[in-house]
Amino acid sequence: MNHTITSFQKHIKVLSELFSAKSEKENYLDLQEGEIYHYQHQEGIYSLIFNVLNYHRGKNALLEFSEEYNIDYIVIFFLKGLSFTTSDDNEHNIANAHGFVVMKADFNINVDFLQGRNAHHISFLLSSEAIKKQFGENAYQALSKLSFHFFDEHHDIILLRNALRQTFSYISEVKYKVQENLSFALLGMALEYIIRKSDYLDHSNQKIIGSNKNLLNKIIQVQNKIRTMLDEKPDVYELSKEFKLTSHELEENFQIIFGHSIPAYHLKQRIQKGRDLLVSQEMGAKEIAYHLGFSDLPHFSRTFKKEFGLSPRAYMQQYL
Repeated sequence: MNHTITSFQKHIKVLSELFSAKSEKENYLDLQEGEIYHYQHQEGIYSLIFNVLNYHRGKNALLEFSEEYNIDYIVIFFLKGLSFTTSDDNEHNIANAHGFVVMKADFNINVDFLQGRNAHHISFLLSSEAIKKQFGENAYQALSKLSFHFFDEHHDIILLRNALRQTFSYISEVKYKVQENLSFALLGMALEYIIRKSDYLDHSNQKIIGSNKNLLNKIIQVQNKIRTMLDEKPDVYELSKEFKLTSHELEENFQIIFGHSIPAYHLKQRIQKGRDLLVSQEMGAKEIAYHLGFSDLPHFSRTFKKEFGLSPRAYMQQYL
């Protein structure tokens, strides 16, 4: 079922229906399991903070934004993956990943959570005019280069997201003001990151997927495969053969969608997995290095420090 959204208030009403909310409060929807918090920071800048436990899709719906709503871009921060359904009804899953995605509001893709998981996602709905007014010309120009693009999360963004998640357990009305301020700060940090990357973005991103949704599906499948083979280097030629793409098609479009070459993306995922294992204390640094295919502990430590600015030992001391 399609819903035409004409305002932020209508958007909240539709979400209340889709998630079968028990009640609608001033700043949140009270769900059977969890909440959806919503904030209008100013006209043209809105945020939705999802704390949905054990998510299971209820009613299928495609949300379409009317011109009256005046939303030009959607920014979604996600944990543990996302699901995309394109206009041809094909579903594309980004598995076990975290980061944020920026897409045009008219991109005609429905974004959903992965089934059976807790959904702690944060969505921003933005008008170009509001971004230019609030964050300046650089932010406006950087967003204008994007049609559909994934970004990794840097350490500062991860820390702020973790702080935002802690507010779910706040018991006083202070919660709402803290959430509103933290979410607005998160948007600002994301825009700063996009601006820094804007030299590497170009208008080829505008033409990438719109005319070929099957290409999007293949590139996402390649990304999912890379994440399952972190202990071995990906072979671009073999991946191209498996997914029926030329090496040029694969490398060019992977770079446009995920912002990295395949080898650079693979290395980044390896070291982020290493960080996760380190923080969880499932393994020691030496065991992690072996598990992820690094030649030795010094190789892992050098790569870790290059990514996070600290050695594994110093990172753990700061984290704990």
